[in-house]
Amino acid sequence: MNNSVSFYKPAETEKSRFMVKTYLWMAFALAISAVTAWYCAGSQKIMQLIWGSRIGFIALAVGELAVVMILSAAIRSISTGLAKILFVFYSVLNGATLSSIFWLYNINSIYICFGTTALMFFFMSLYGLTTRQSLAKAGHYLMMLLIGVIIVGAVNMLVARIGGGDPSKLDLILSFVTVIIFTGLTAYDSQKLLSVAQRADSSEAYKKLAIIGALELYLDFINIFLNLLRIFARSRD
Repeated sequence: MNNSVSFYKPAETEKSRFMVKTYLWMAFALAISAVTAWYCAGSQKIMQLIWGSRIGFIALAVGELAVVMILSAAIRSISTGLAKILFVFYSVLNGATLSSIFWLYNINSIYICFGTTALMFFFMSLYGLTTRQSLAKAGHYLMMLLIGVIIVGAVNMLVARIGGGDPSKLDLILSFVTVIIFTGLTAYDSQKLLSVAQRADSSEAYKKLAIIGALELYLDFINIFLNLLRIFARSRD
């Protein structure tokens, strides 16, 4: 009996360490993005560089996509240190992109939407970590639905530009659906991380998996936040 306890405790310790590291990295990335967004929004030169022409925004978008692709595709081959650097770099790039919200929306609306997102994220993550029901099928369907939303959104923008229509009504509906999708994915990703944590150890592989897990949670949080802003936030005007 003593032997079983001695083996059980280290496993639980590694599991806890993995989960704590993952959520701390996610929180750290959110803090970096928030500070970067606030700093960029306070500088007219930086805002002009980013939003003064399409080149600045395109460069940021391409940079973010490249970092996510590298992290996702090459996570096994790159070092843990490089994975951390890329994740922090992505947080900075995304923070620069998020700087526009300080110019578009009332600051009180930003605080309220952020607080609402935090509460939604907390409870859905807690649900994913505690439920005994498998969320694998739900996660699969949510990902398919997300692909559909992206396609419909792209077509809506294209039709609006060609036909000169108003895409705002469909955009609002898509924002509601997107909030639902990423709220569900928060629970799914949390449960998936818990499954990974069951086998976690102190190896470099699991340190890098913690970074990937933090990135997934970070994206869930940001997408809920941005779409809540589109739905409920008041503009600065």
